[in-house]
Amino acid sequence: QSALTGKTFNDVELEQGMIKAFEGDLKHGCMGRSAPARLDRALELANEFNLEVPTLQKIKDNL
Repeated sequence: QSALTGKTFNDVELEQGMIKAFEGDLKHGCMGRSAPARLDRALELANEFNLEVPTLQKIKDNL
């Protein structure tokens, strides 16, 4: 997000917000129709900004 926006963010606050969102619906599988497209976009952005994202790549490889 920092690379996209040019702003810095508090990592702890971002992580806590993400955890809160996950915990809000523990039964949600997080694999809707748009999930593969979002994953592709995240991988494209990571490549563009030279970021290593092995976990995201592993998820993509296992689809």
